[in-house]
Amino acid sequence: MGSWLSKLMKLRRNSIEMIPIFNQAEFRATYRYQNFALPDSIMFYMAKNPRSSKVYQKIVKSCKYFFIKNPILVIHQLNCNSIYQVHESVNRTKLCFIGITSKIWISQNFQNFVSDFVLDILPYEPLHFISFYQSDAKRYQLIGQRVSAINFFQSFASKCEEILLCNSTIKNDNGSILSIQAIISALPKLKIFRCVHSSKMINYKTVEELLCIPHFYSLQYFHLTNIPDTFDIGLFYEYIKINKKTKIYLHYSNQISQGYKYRLQMIAKDIIKRTKSQHSFKVPMI
Repeated sequence: MGSWLSKLMKLRRNSIEMIPIFNQAEFRATYRYQNFALPDSIMFYMAKNPRSSKVYQKIVKSCKYFFIKNPILVIHQLNCNSIYQVHESVNRTKLCFIGITSKIWISQNFQNFVSDFVLDILPYEPLHFISFYQSDAKRYQLIGQRVSAINFFQSFASKCEEILLCNSTIKNDNGSILSIQAIISALPKLKIFRCVHSSKMINYKTVEELLCIPHFYSLQYFHLTNIPDTFDIGLFYEYIKINKKTKIYLHYSNQISQGYKYRLQMIAKDIIKRTKSQHSFKVPMI
């Protein structure tokens, strides 16, 4: 106990030393009413509906009115340890988001992580203290996270092209864990899917439902580890034999049955046999 407690206290002390983003009182003190040439309704619409994060940053620099009406902080790359509410921007400046009421707009990448020793003793809902306006990020890494499905898909799903789930779960409102097929189905632009310790997100319907997702066949990389024997490898192998695009990496749990191991051996022998002759499929790593 002493070991993790000392680490916890050290990280908390470090969080106190983080610099705040800005002094809101000082910022607002210099704001003055603006008499624009355009009608107030048009200016208000412009403030509330920025076309992109770049456009928003430009108009905010031109006049504080736009930030006052729609307070957003644009962050290019957010590396977040949500337990301690300490974040790191793209230039590696450590920032403290405690008490910040502005919404966050991520323009590039997002990573959210927590140490395993904290995950074991301090279950939580990450991102609870941040209000996201929008995310244009294409790459996400969730490490040691428990995320609600609503928060995840509302904030991140629309433009995600690459996702890593490492020792993480996405849960529905009823507490059930979202399956990998449900996650992939909700990410229409996905190209790279990696899931480490995926056993809780795999069930008997996983393969069948994966193969019903049109954009699953467009993936560049599909990587699963700790796979249980509920994964229908027979049906998935039928897909492997016609797959010409996706790099597939399957790493199995040590708990799979002897019968399942035998099926894997037969599949491995068939792959070797096919590779010695002419074959037109992408050879998987199993």
